[in-house]
Amino acid sequence: MGELSFITAPNGTYENNLGDTSINEWNLDVDLPLVLDEKTTLLLGLSGNSTRLTLQPTNVPNPTELITMGIKIGIHKKYFDKLNATFMAIPRVASDFANGFGKGVQLGFLALFNTNKTA
Repeated sequence: MGELSFITAPNGTYENNLGDTSINEWNLDVDLPLVLDEKTTLLLGLSGNSTRLTLQPTNVPNPTELITMGIKIGIHKKYFDKLNATFMAIPRVASDFANGFGKGVQLGFLALFNTNKTA
């Protein structure tokens, strides 16, 4: 299961008519659930995004490219007929990669519990 998309917005303007920029964005999101048994599913995934634009009105001819790359790893577990839960860790790097990516490391966690009224 996955998604690949491209979005463009040509000639967006800055406040006070200080210039314009086009915005181009690529997105990739791939998820791969692996069923281990009837109660346990391993959740794996990759995501990426590239956004190209001029950040402020300047005479610099080359736009900036902002990139994010991440993985998703988690587990979905059925505990009882009426209770299941999903736990995920989502580490990601977001940077322009011009000066490395040490300050662009992000880490997200998700815990989702579901109950069913009827089993």
